[in-house]
Amino acid sequence: MDTKQLKAKILDLAIHGKLLPLKTLDGLKNSPDYEPASKLLEKLRAEKEEKIAKGELKRDKKDSYIFTGDDNRHYEKFADGSVKDIEDEIPFEAPEGWAWCRIGQVLELINGRAYKQSELLTKGKYRVLRVGNFFTNSNWYFSDLELEESKYCHKGDLLYAWSASFGPKIWDEDKTIFHYHIWNVKFNKSILEKMFLYYFLLRDVESIKDSTTGSTMIHVAMENMKPRFICIPPLVEQKRIVSEIERIFSLIDSLENDKSALQLAVKQAKSKILDLAIHGKLVPQDPADEPASVLLEKLRAEKEVKIAKGELKRDKNDSYIYKSTTDNCHYEKFSGKEAVCIEDEIPFEIPKNWQWCRLGEIVDILDSKRKPITKSDRKAGPYPYYGATCIQDYVEDFIFDEELLLLGEDGAKWGAGEISSFCITGKTWVNNHAHVLKALEGISRYYLCYVLNSMDLISYVTGTTVPKLNQENMSSIKIPLPPIQEQKRIVSKIEELFEALDQIQSNLV
Repeated sequence: MDTKQLKAKILDLAIHGKLLPLKTLDGLKNSPDYEPASKLLEKLRAEKEEKIAKGELKRDKKDSYIFTGDDNRHYEKFADGSVKDIEDEIPFEAPEGWAWCRIGQVLELINGRAYKQSELLTKGKYRVLRVGNFFTNSNWYFSDLELEESKYCHKGDLLYAWSASFGPKIWDEDKTIFHYHIWNVKFNKSILEKMFLYYFLLRDVESIKDSTTGSTMIHVAMENMKPRFICIPPLVEQKRIVSEIERIFSLIDSLENDKSALQLAVKQAKSKILDLAIHGKLVPQDPADEPASVLLEKLRAEKEVKIAKGELKRDKNDSYIYKSTTDNCHYEKFSGKEAVCIEDEIPFEIPKNWQWCRLGEIVDILDSKRKPITKSDRKAGPYPYYGATCIQDYVEDFIFDEELLLLGEDGAKWGAGEISSFCITGKTWVNNHAHVLKALEGISRYYLCYVLNSMDLISYVTGTTVPKLNQENMSSIKIPLPPIQEQKRIVSKIEELFEALDQIQSNLV
């Protein structure tokens, strides 16, 4: 359960009267300020009747109130004197001292002002609060219009967005005009505590959404909101519930902050580990290891044999990097051309027995074998169907059955620390959004995976609308290559440290 779910569960317990310990409830009931909610509602009705008798208020023909009969069932009495058994409509059993009523019986929902686009300014005397910036502090419009006081909200007002965006908000800014799609929620403070009402409305958002109307822009109409049930606790209990909610939420927020801080620390630690690894500083070098330059010479010799036998065509872009013993600079030798100094292109210094190379020099590229399948044409099966960054589906057939390395061609992020590369094994299908690479003998695909994910590959990516790491640029990625035995030691150490960090993180979660 994540922290959002946990908060939702706390609110659910609170609204059902199950959040406070029994000892606390007993103490509240013995308090001189304790008064059952039914008595509070009776007082509210008496005050309303008095105003009607004085002509200060007109009777609403839709007025009603809920009461419990001698048979312990819930009934609703209407303005015309009729009574209806509503026991089957009551959402849950009210705790002792609580009472059911309709939202429209205890709340007044005041609409803001509907604006024409021509009336909205980029600068003006008053800000105009719309549903678009109800939960964000952006895209503000202004107005110079002077309106009736009911069309302004003030600091501390309880607002409710009922169209497009949904939910309550305690306004914490200066005098502001609010839009028609927002209600200013007015209530009697002798019956309802503002924050209890806020948490009730917050908890009920998803349920309220279910009663929405409209298709293009869904909204909850006032006539749908007013008949909704609210179970009201005694006022002293409301205040105690609010205190308990806020106490628990504070603990959850602390946990979330700790969790976020830990996740960031773990991510930074992993990034540092990878950085040390590709610089040759994670594990010690062993002078007995065969230098990477020798490994690369063997791979080039094997390639030349295959070309001579006609098993492979020479790529005009083939090259290899070496370090000159004369001037200690890096050069790159292309087929049939003189070597070019690329010292300025070398990202950083590596250990003596390491060697810089291009990715295309140490892998076979199997992109020609991959094949996309549209979703409608896929037939379900046991074999993973891979895309740019992960498994997209499972299909009935496979095109690969070996240990491979995938690197996102499009649809990946390619930044340092992003998972743009990953290893796959066994029977699989890969679409055309990931390069399919097979590490040559003496090259650890796991090492390559860690290197690629540690590097910022953005400079190799082309396109803006649809960024893409094309095959030519992918092949040219510069790789710091250690001896094979050191590659294995690096991978083992990375996995050991990552496992420890993951364990620390999982203990908090």
